[in-house]
Amino acid sequence: IKSPVNQKARHIQLDLQSKQVKQTIQNLASEYGLFFFFSGACEYCHEFAPIVKRFSEQYGWQVLAISLDGGKLEVFPNAQPDNGLFAQWNVGVMPALYAVNPNTGHVIPIALGMTSIDQMETRIMSLAGQS
Repeated sequence: IKSPVNQKARHIQLDLQSKQVKQTIQNLASEYGLFFFFSGACEYCHEFAPIVKRFSEQYGWQVLAISLDGGKLEVFPNAQPDNGLFAQWNVGVMPALYAVNPNTGHVIPIALGMTSIDQMETRIMSLAGQS
């Protein structure tokens, strides 16, 4: 498909692409969940947590917040203590966000460090082979 040159047609094409991205990410929510590694002492983690929450609500993804130091986050009050996954996966960076398929064990790094919802969408789409 050629890209339209008409301004109105370009906006329609971008809207269609945006809808396709949103639909793909929503569909993946039925197969994947998010693992969010954080530390209560990490300022970036506290700043990134509401972004992760917004993303999860926007697309219907479940989030398992995993605390590395027993610290808490207001937006994820049910955080679980790390059971060694952080070291096992060689994460090494906080905050860290992974998409995990519990049925296949497939793990996709979505964000290592703080990022935006747009960047998370782009990362998921590229990993889903939809870029």
